[in-house]
Amino acid sequence: MSVDDVIYAFKDYINKKDTAGFSQLLLEVQDDYEGVWDYIFKKVYIHACLKKYKPIVDLLMTFYENMSEIERIAIRQVFPYGRYLLAK
Repeated sequence: MSVDDVIYAFKDYINKKDTAGFSQLLLEVQDDYEGVWDYIFKKVYIHACLKKYKPIVDLLMTFYENMSEIERIAIRQVFPYGRYLLAK
């Protein structure tokens, strides 16, 4: 599965509001995409915020806390925009 396919699958779960499926996919692929999680996380997080689906946003925040510090530094600039989208 390419990175774009994984992002598409995550976005599909968000559109369907399927938190259980999203969580299962996250567990299945989290070890397969080392080094590109910052890219995947940003795309999926922004999509969840655009759709205003808070359960997946919360799930992603929990996942974020378990990432390496370098990945967290690369991702953190997306949160103000995500909060703006959720509040809009």
